Amino acid sequence: MLRKFHTAVVTIGIDPGKDTLHLVGLDAREEIVLREKVARAKIVSRLANVPPCLIGIEAGCRRAAQGGAV
Repeated sequence: MLRKFHTAVVTIGIDPGKDTLHLVGLDAREEIVLREKVARAKIVSRLANVPPCLIGIEAGCRRAAQGGAV
């Protein structure tokens, strides 16, 4: 789950789910140094303690997930 930071996280990717968010943090060598599942209600407090870094959020297409139904 959460690993102690031996190296600085330079990029965090966020994969939003219905009730939780999955965080994956990469260091400067693009190695995974953080992998964590966080409740939506706790994401702000969780990211408040992370050093400044690039954060990317997956922007999924809702229609694609629903099979293209209108």
